Amino acid sequence: MGFIQSHSLLATAMIDARVQVETVLGERRGTMFEDIFLLVFCFILAIGGLAAVVWGFVTGRIFSIDGLWLALICLTLSAVFGGNIVWSIYTGEFQRILQEWRKGSSPSGTPR
Repeated sequence: MGFIQSHSLLATAMIDARVQVETVLGERRGTMFEDIFLLVFCFILAIGGLAAVVWGFVTGRIFSIDGLWLALICLTLSAVFGGNIVWSIYTGEFQRILQEWRKGSSPSGTPR
């Protein structure tokens, strides 16, 4: 019984920890500057990865093994950072940032 009880206790502790983390992360909202900086940073990295792939095609480096790996890595990074932008648009965060920016206050409710 000790083995089962210890694993049950461990599972309960892990679930409680996850709920606490979700609660803390769910309550935190960044300032408008942080949100805009994050989206601009993601946009730059997504476009930069795509530009590196285009550069590989233009220079002909894409036809080597190194060029293929470079393209694969750059496309993966572009998908990750571009996915963050797409998710922001899908969840409405992007729209909220634009509305708050037009109003002139930060999304957390405190004026700039």
